[in-house]
Amino acid sequence: MDAVTSAIELEGWIPFRLYFADRQLLVDWCYLGDETLSEPFFYQTINVCLDKPFNLLFRRQTPIESLVELNRTRPGLYPTGFIFHLSRCGSTLVAQMLAALPESIVISEAPPIDFVIRARSEARPITVEQRIEWLRGIVHSLGGQRKGKERYYFIKFDAWHMLDLPLLRQAFPGVPWIFLYRDPVEVMVAQVAQPSPFMLPGFTQPDLPPVLAGSLESTSVVESLAGTLGKIATAALTYAADGGTLINYCQLPDAVATSLLDFFGVSCSPQDLEKLEQVSRRHAKNPVLPFATDSQSKKEKATREIREAAGKWLYPVYEKLEAARILQASPGGVAES
Repeated sequence: MDAVTSAIELEGWIPFRLYFADRQLLVDWCYLGDETLSEPFFYQTINVCLDKPFNLLFRRQTPIESLVELNRTRPGLYPTGFIFHLSRCGSTLVAQMLAALPESIVISEAPPIDFVIRARSEARPITVEQRIEWLRGIVHSLGGQRKGKERYYFIKFDAWHMLDLPLLRQAFPGVPWIFLYRDPVEVMVAQVAQPSPFMLPGFTQPDLPPVLAGSLESTSVVESLAGTLGKIATAALTYAADGGTLINYCQLPDAVATSLLDFFGVSCSPQDLEKLEQVSRRHAKNPVLPFATDSQSKKEKATREIREAAGKWLYPVYEKLEAARILQASPGGVAES
């Protein structure tokens, strides 16, 4: 497809899956039309749309080059802000509150973005320049204006993407970002009860601490989890001075309206602030339920193994994150790693 044909034929379509086939990177598209990505996670909206008759009958597939060329002729919004997190610490709540603003687009843990960040191909070498070009193509395509009035664009990444901030900074210079974290024991209890993808067998583990790398078979699940989370938290601490703001779960939901909107340069009407308040009262991942804090119940469920692993791998960096956060909040404060 030429650039003009691509822009016309892909109007209303969104990339939802990437994969290699015969040495070529291909993109599968889903037709959204005027639909918005309103579900808590990207894949939830996509799954609903893929079940609709039009998408069952018509499929569209292009090489990655067509998406990159489309980005040059019809770019979407440039990201307003990035949301990183340690996992299970309020990132979905923040994303849902920002999504409630009528002028915002929020992409939450989109598999196409993760694919490009972690892409590996035995058939063809992938250069940093290619990865950056693909990232820009995917991110701008996901950030297309569907109603014509959107001007804010937020991306919530998967927890392990905190390790990839240098790559994302090359692709999108100057984008402010936040890192959400929480008491380590509370995070670990939630992860043990319902593991995230990066703890499941077969997932390419992020860069683990040296003591754990290469020895997962002899390491307990809890120990491996604590080490992985510790690496993510350490990356956030290391990069915090590069345009990042640290947010503890205990600051939510108030921090969204009192500090994050200003940090991201978002202006809101009183009506918009009321929408944020309404969202904050609901369970972020299951909006039909009211929000209820569960910090104490999580701590009560913590086993001795969880507490020991958290004390070894997470609490030292957690304390440093807390010190850096307090420094950031002070007049003229700058976080240091």
